[in-house]
Amino acid sequence: VERYSQGVIIRSHTLREYNAFLWNLGEKKSLTKLASEYVKRKGSCRILDVGCGNAEALREVKQHVGSVVHTMGIDLLPLNDSHMLDEFIQGDVHGVPFPSDCDIIVSFRALHEMDHFATLFPTIANALAPGGRAYLWIRMREENEGSVSFVGEMNAREEKYVQGLLSLPSDFHGCRILVEPVRMERGTHPYVGGYVVLLMRP
Repeated sequence: VERYSQGVIIRSHTLREYNAFLWNLGEKKSLTKLASEYVKRKGSCRILDVGCGNAEALREVKQHVGSVVHTMGIDLLPLNDSHMLDEFIQGDVHGVPFPSDCDIIVSFRALHEMDHFATLFPTIANALAPGGRAYLWIRMREENEGSVSFVGEMNAREEKYVQGLLSLPSDFHGCRILVEPVRMERGTHPYVGGYVVLLMRP
């Protein structure tokens, strides 16, 4: 909590930034376009942001698509404006109830500050509605003055769990799972800077 309150953790998340994350994950559609397609197909769309910060991105999606989009967020700190989301859950992800039947789940800037992926990832998978997708980006390492080290709460145990997902059969708690390491070429030696994870429930 202290790092959040001191501004060490980025809490301003814009839609433009989220669309860039989606593009880097291999999704060529914007978050607004994805939400619109769910609305066209189902009449509504439920979006959850795990580590939502101040929730600017989801507010922008709702402004573009309309009130049929139900926006939800989980974060350790309170929102600056309680009207930013339709539903906000404050607390540690391991100690709060997750919303259910989510069409889209995103987490782009927070997972490296969480741990116990062996518990968290099944929770995310089980929160997806039929046809739902989760787009996740995990920062794992960074280089600082020529030295590469784990970031946030990441460690060898968490990376081993993520690496284990690479060899899983396609079914993960009823979802298809795709995991890709992100290799960094900067500095003297290449290293794995993070992992992209996509969960898709049929």
